[in-house]
Amino acid sequence: MNFFEILSGIKIITLSALFAIHSFSYLYTILRNPGIPSRKSFHRNPIAKNGIKRYSYCKFCKIIKNLDIKTYHCHLCSICVEGIFNIFLILLGHDHHCNFLNKCIGMNNLKSFYIFIMSTNVYFGYAIYLIVTI
Repeated sequence: MNFFEILSGIKIITLSALFAIHSFSYLYTILRNPGIPSRKSFHRNPIAKNGIKRYSYCKFCKIIKNLDIKTYHCHLCSICVEGIFNIFLILLGHDHHCNFLNKCIGMNNLKSFYIFIMSTNVYFGYAIYLIVTI
């Protein structure tokens, strides 16, 4: 084996590994629950410590939502999705409805979505690099 055959084998293995990471992150993102609250969380006692009732009604889902659990309604999926605010009051939960995945990106699958986006960029960047260097 010469140097170029070994190098092409390494490139194929690298491309295959990047494709595997890309595919796994895609499947993990679309199969994971985006943060749809369980029905039990809606039926908890919605009274705060100071005695003020903390609930609202989602007119689309027809459910009573506990305001201690931040939920936002996705009109494309017709579901409520959990969200949280971080210390900078930036919404880190129901990020958006991704049309490419046809899935809500919520609190539970947000990290895997970011891994999917990064792996997509790295995978296609490496594939373009291989095409250009041929």
